[in-house]
Amino acid sequence: MFSAIGDVFLELNAGTVWWLSTATGALEQIASSREHFHERLGTDAANEWFLPGLIDALVSQDKVLEQDQCYTFAIFPIFSEGSFSAENMHPASAAAHFTASGHLHESIRQLPDGARVQLKIVD
Repeated sequence: MFSAIGDVFLELNAGTVWWLSTATGALEQIASSREHFHERLGTDAANEWFLPGLIDALVSQDKVLEQDQCYTFAIFPIFSEGSFSAENMHPASAAAHFTASGHLHESIRQLPDGARVQLKIVD
């Protein structure tokens, strides 16, 4: 499944549940089973995963999702100029978000923290 902010939750064959943050490219095991994941949805961990306050701020700015959309970043938070703020986010097709975030993280994955990059957007 994926969240409104474009993160992905994966259940592996072993039954473990993982969270892929498309904002940072981080992949983290968050539950030992589907049942454990459902239990954790009722805890503060879910606030970290789904950022309901940010979603409320986006909706209050009339940034409302349509079908097959999620929020994406103007500047991804992996960069110092990026942030988890309503001003830095906007609705986009989920397909476009996953394509862009996947390409971005694949392109920079070998770079050390703090490396300077220049992005070139090509249609």
